[in-house]
Amino acid sequence: MRLNTWAIALVIAGGLCALPVQAALVGYTDRAAFDSAVAALPGPSTSTLNFDDLAADTRIASGADAGGIRFDYDLGGVSLQVKAGVPTVSSPNFLGTDDAGVLQQGDNFQLRFGAANAVGLYLMSIDTLMGDDFRLAVAGTYVSLSTAALQQTLGDGTQVYFLGLVDATATFTSASLSTGQNGSGQFLWNADDIVTASAAPGAGTVPEPGRLAMLGVGLMVLVAARTRNKKE
Repeated sequence: MRLNTWAIALVIAGGLCALPVQAALVGYTDRAAFDSAVAALPGPSTSTLNFDDLAADTRIASGADAGGIRFDYDLGGVSLQVKAGVPTVSSPNFLGTDDAGVLQQGDNFQLRFGAANAVGLYLMSIDTLMGDDFRLAVAGTYVSLSTAALQQTLGDGTQVYFLGLVDATATFTSASLSTGQNGSGQFLWNADDIVTASAAPGAGTVPEPGRLAMLGVGLMVLVAARTRNKKE
C-alpha cells in the first residue's frame, strides 16, 4: 500500500505540472481601478509613455521604438507622430499622426514591449463615441470602450476614456488597439499615457483555480490512502 500511495502522489504531481496555465486577464475602463490592480501585483514596477520626452512632430515609424514600446501599424501611408498644442491628459504632448494631428476610425496599431502583467492607455476624442468603438486586446482577450466610464472632460470638450488589461498570473509582450467594431459613424481620436507594469522578477503568482482543485483532490486521496494503511 505504501508504494500505491507514492504512485498516487507522483500522478498528482505530474498532473499539476502538465496542467496548462490559463490566462487570467481582467479588463478595466476605470484608471483608478486599474491602478489598484497593478498595485496588488507583488513588487510592481510601472512605466508610462506620455510622449513628453519626445519633441512635438517626432515621427514614430511602424516598427520603431518610442519610450520602450514598439509600434506596428499600417495606416495607409499615414504615420504616427507626437503632437502638441491642444489639451491632453498629461501636457504637453500626446500621440497623433502626420494627417492633421489625429487618428480616425479604422486606425489600429499593435504595441510590443518587455514582459508585462498590465497594459493600459487613455483615449481622447471630441466626437461622440459609442460602446465598443475601441478594443484593447491581449492574446484574444479584450476590453471595450465603455461610454459610461468617462474619465474626464478636457477644456476644449474632449472626452477622455481609459482601457486597461491586467494579468496577475502571467506576463505578455504585446497588445493591440483596434477601432470601429460596431460600425458607428466616423470619429477622430488621440491617445496618451500608455502604461505598462510588471510584477517583481521571481515573485510568486496566485495558483489557478484548476490547480487548486486538483491539489485539493490529491490531498484527499493521500489522506484516504494513509488512513487505509493505518487500518491495515
